[in-house]
Amino acid sequence: MPERPLPAGFTVRGAETADLPRIAAALEPHRAEAWPTHHATPLEEIISRAHAAGDRCFFGEINGTIAYVAWTRFTEASLPGRALHIPLRSGEAYGYALYVLPQFRAQGLATAAGLERLRWLRGLGIRRNYGWLNARNGPILKVQTRLGYRFVARLEQTTWRIRFRVPLLTVVTFNPADPLGEWCTPGRLACRRGVTIFRRGSFRG
Repeated sequence: MPERPLPAGFTVRGAETADLPRIAAALEPHRAEAWPTHHATPLEEIISRAHAAGDRCFFGEINGTIAYVAWTRFTEASLPGRALHIPLRSGEAYGYALYVLPQFRAQGLATAAGLERLRWLRGLGIRRNYGWLNARNGPILKVQTRLGYRFVARLEQTTWRIRFRVPLLTVVTFNPADPLGEWCTPGRLACRRGVTIFRRGSFRG
């Protein structure tokens, strides 16, 4: 990983239980982006449950104000809203809910903090870190590419939605030549609703 100094006044670290109320308060006005959910449960309660379940938050502050937040799970990389289940193995992690508060964007914080987060994960014994990204989210795709992430699979899903999303068809394309592509193979990834088709392919970027 390249060296990249943190911007002046910007500090990063893993969150402790005592940090969670401040993190929740900072994210609450932005929860539709920072932690999308369709129920009215207070965000502090949601992230406290995640922390209690073993997920960990890595966050950054500028002069004492929270500017960057990213969460990591060590048990699974599942997407319940899409009926997807992927168990993780020892030395693997799944990153989710990465968010830079609006007033701190375009300052390079996501890249600088992202590198420190990878070092933090390495110190925890993690050697593979996965994540799901929306292909239309250009800014975060650029950040993750700068951090050294690569595309190893693509997922396309056709759903039927009335009150909630019901997967009808899931097409998973994975790169069999890339060891990291194994996390999206039939032996690991399961879609618990509808029909799932696995395809072999390669990716650029």
